[in-house]
Amino acid sequence: MAPPPEPPAPPPWAWGHVRPRRSTGGVLAKAEEEVEVIAEETGMKTWMVIAIIVLLMLGIAGLAGWCTWRFFRKKRKAKDDQAAKERETRVESTSVVGLNPYLTRS
Repeated sequence: MAPPPEPPAPPPWAWGHVRPRRSTGGVLAKAEEEVEVIAEETGMKTWMVIAIIVLLMLGIAGLAGWCTWRFFRKKRKAKDDQAAKERETRVESTSVVGLNPYLTRS
């Protein structure tokens, strides 16, 4: 005797928010399952959990970028600091009413 035929699959619009699971065994499938578990345990929607994870990743990347920029930026040399101090003293010593402070006597 032959087994009874399987019932036809419902149309995609009848699934609602439940999707059929595919057993691909890939990283995306495992990540999707973990996100769904977290969403169920916390009572949040799936997109909220994904948004929080994305914001955390962007924050960590931004912090790492800022630290890298701060570490590798151009260091100020003593020569540059001394030249800046000389310019300040020239401007202060020549700032008399009616005179242009940027024009100095050489």
